[in-house]
Amino acid sequence: MRKGCRGCDTGWRSCYRHRMAAKHSRHIALTEPLIAYVEAQVAKGEYTSISEVVRTALRLLMEREAAKVHRGAANAEAVHDRA
Repeated sequence: MRKGCRGCDTGWRSCYRHRMAAKHSRHIALTEPLIAYVEAQVAKGEYTSISEVVRTALRLLMEREAAKVHRGAANAEAVHDRA
């Protein structure tokens, strides 16, 4: 396993300091229901931080959009094959 940052022995993927060093901080505004939801997820232990919940949600949104594009391309190909 590759060493973590600054000689960390935990491995670079699990080293919090290393992972966060590559991230850029952004501030976002959430509605009260969304704040309550993400705080509940963290409180349940599902995630370690609100940022982790938001990152997961964005990844899922990206996957959903990619699947929609893929389905659209497959549908267009099917229509073209029938013509």
